[in-house]
Amino acid sequence: LKKIIPENKFKGAAFVDLKLTATGVINIMVVPVNFSDTNIINTNFLNLIFFGPLFSSVSNYYYLNSYGKLRMGGKVFNPILLPKSRVYYGASDPSTDEFAKESAALFASIEATNISNFSPYDNNSDNVIDIVVFIHAGSGREIPPYDPDNLHSHMWELKYMNTNISPGNNSNYYFNKYIVVPEITTRF
Repeated sequence: LKKIIPENKFKGAAFVDLKLTATGVINIMVVPVNFSDTNIINTNFLNLIFFGPLFSSVSNYYYLNSYGKLRMGGKVFNPILLPKSRVYYGASDPSTDEFAKESAALFASIEATNISNFSPYDNNSDNVIDIVVFIHAGSGREIPPYDPDNLHSHMWELKYMNTNISPGNNSNYYFNKYIVVPEITTRF
């Protein structure tokens, strides 16, 4: 991890919430996550789900529900590889410091992807990447049969974990809000 955000960075009013408008284009980063023992099935499908022309895409959902005033843009990046097994990361208790370290590992892995331009993902020009969506391989803990070895889907802000980090690469941007969700959401 290259930089820790200075403590006073999060004291401004801009961090009370996203302060994003509900019109125009909001860009998000979508980062598939592989584990040493489990891989994402199909990143092309993630592109369709988030940004494709499908009626049920995330982008189309926001466009339709805003009456054409909001478009969701962004990119599905190449998968990052976490060095340990799915069970290792799934066993982390969200109320512990260990969980914060594991969350930080997701962001540290972004550095290895050589993304050089983070500006499209700072929608309100406050030097904070507004949202990162991590789609992890496999199922989530909240999906029947509720396997405790799976990651539990969640949304959080790194500022609450004292783990506010920069993507490195001499970047002036910082991460804060993120979402972790599984690739597989139902069992047939």
